Amino acid sequence: MHRSALLPIGLALLLGAESYLHASPAVAPPASTCAVDNVYQRIQPPPGTLATTRLGGDAMEVQELYVLARINTGSYDISLTRKSTNLYMIDGKDLFVRTRYCYQYAYGQRAILDMASREIVFR
Repeated sequence: MHRSALLPIGLALLLGAESYLHASPAVAPPASTCAVDNVYQRIQPPPGTLATTRLGGDAMEVQELYVLARINTGSYDISLTRKSTNLYMIDGKDLFVRTRYCYQYAYGQRAILDMASREIVFR
């Protein structure tokens, strides 16, 4: 078959594909939601501070303490970075969110912290 005879067929296929691509609605990926256990404030204890675990192990020197923070009910637009399993730092703050069964890896990720429903919605 001659090359010029294929050109109209190829053009028709290309135009059909273009209209198909434009016709499909934009669908955002589903947001990942995690349950919030509590919000904590990080405190830097003086050097030489000792602590034990709840299980009563040996006294160890601690570098950071996390105490419950009082957060008003509401929705907060925040940026989160995962620090460890079920522990996310609110970027730019000494606040940390402890979650339950949250497997979202985040580094500076935008999210909504909803204290009324006790959820984080990652964007």
